Amino acid sequence: MTSPREWWRRAAAAAKDKGSLCMTRMASVRHHHHCPSRGGREVDATVIRATSHDERSVDYKSAGRVFAWARAAPTSFLDPLMWSLAHRAARTHSWAVALKSLLLFHGLLLCSEDAPLSARLGRLPFDLSDFRDHSSSCGFSAFIRSYFRFLDHRSVFSAHNKPVKGATFTTSPAAKPGDEDDTEPDADLAELERLQTLLDLLLQIRPYADGMEVGLVLEAMGCVMIEILEVYSSICNGVGNFLVDILGHASSKPVHDQRSESRRRRGEIGMRVLKRASAQRSQLSAYLDLCRTLGVISPAEIPAVQSIPDEDITDL
Repeated sequence: MTSPREWWRRAAAAAKDKGSLCMTRMASVRHHHHCPSRGGREVDATVIRATSHDERSVDYKSAGRVFAWARAAPTSFLDPLMWSLAHRAARTHSWAVALKSLLLFHGLLLCSEDAPLSARLGRLPFDLSDFRDHSSSCGFSAFIRSYFRFLDHRSVFSAHNKPVKGATFTTSPAAKPGDEDDTEPDADLAELERLQTLLDLLLQIRPYADGMEVGLVLEAMGCVMIEILEVYSSICNGVGNFLVDILGHASSKPVHDQRSESRRRRGEIGMRVLKRASAQRSQLSAYLDLCRTLGVISPAEIPAVQSIPDEDITDL
């Protein structure tokens, strides 16, 4: 049964949303570009509904409208959508509003990756790195901060990189033997290290207190799981390409020249990447177990976590 305090808290939150919608309807001038054939007030109202204070549910219809606008005309809609979302997120002290704002941005970020490079979203236009909701468990605030750190890093990564088919986040395929003169030295390994940083940030997005097994948090963790599996798959592919390259060279007769020195340097950087990948594999296995326990994924959906053969590390 809902306590009187909880009832009043929910009523006050609902009143805030209604007040925001009323203010939006009354506003006649907005300080941003309006969307073609749709007033800026409609965009604002839809964002407010999609990021309501309701901790028990998500307005999927409003969120769907936001994503549909972004996909239909990213060059026209993304800027006003982000203005409204930033205005909403920057003022809130509610973990529910903050988390829904991050989920909405996450979806818009994915939509923008299919848009022309000039229309892609840049860095997050609001800062939740020090978010605090003093009316709820501190675990919710910690969850918001960790999710924000990932999306902030992810948005910068996405804005400056061109996706390649078969490698969700990488800017270019792994370097092949003989390509050293055509690409930046060790660019593939630098990409792998950036992907590993993304994975570290993703694995920090988890419940930090008891009582956080609520639908909204589990919804966010479902989105995070998809990102984790894609990033880890890209890391495994990159590591595999690197091992084929470096071990193939190692089997040939050693030649002491500039190219040999380059391979030695690549081997040292690669060893650092491999050690980090081995540690992340253990962390990922523990994270998947946590998601299974929380009901984010079923046991049948848990993929096998690939590992790097010990003999390959020894040969390197």
